[in-house]
Amino acid sequence: MLCQAGVAGGGRSGKDVGYSRVVQDVLDSAVQQSLSDGTSESCICHICNTQLKNASTLRDHIRGTHLAIKAHRCNVCGESFQWPMQVSRHKKRVHGSDGNQLLLFH
Repeated sequence: MLCQAGVAGGGRSGKDVGYSRVVQDVLDSAVQQSLSDGTSESCICHICNTQLKNASTLRDHIRGTHLAIKAHRCNVCGESFQWPMQVSRHKKRVHGSDGNQLLLFH
């Protein structure tokens, strides 16, 4: 079962929760279609035929590539990105580090 954390957002209104549910249903359906060939070793995206290592990477691929969900958030400023590498690059460029150091104030 997939968690709702894949859709970035703080507090959610009723409309946001409904949208989140629709996105989650689309993601679940896309993953199921890609895994429906019955072979446990095969994780091929049915949308673009990309072969992936496992069901988890398939979910990440569909979520980031085809649904463009920004599920990865900077822990310093809260900006959201599609891929973890984008967060790392952002932290280095904008915050001057990987963002994991403690900030000390005098």
